[in-house]
Amino acid sequence: MTPENINYWHYILVMLSGGKDSIACLLDLINRGFPPERIELWHHIVDGREGSNRGASSNGTENRDKKKILKN
Repeated sequence: MTPENINYWHYILVMLSGGKDSIACLLDLINRGFPPERIELWHHIVDGREGSNRGASSNGTENRDKKKILKN
């Protein structure tokens, strides 16, 4: 995206994890003059959370964890 065509978009979606890259993207859009009210911020969990299958081993713990979540 270049400064010449940034206002072509009605809205711009920023997947915001809270890390330095997503914050830099948001600030760059604002510094380029894109109206903040036309920026949508969507929180994006990148490290996973309890009960997710991120980093699950192949020994069956993934399925056991999913069953535990469904019971709760």
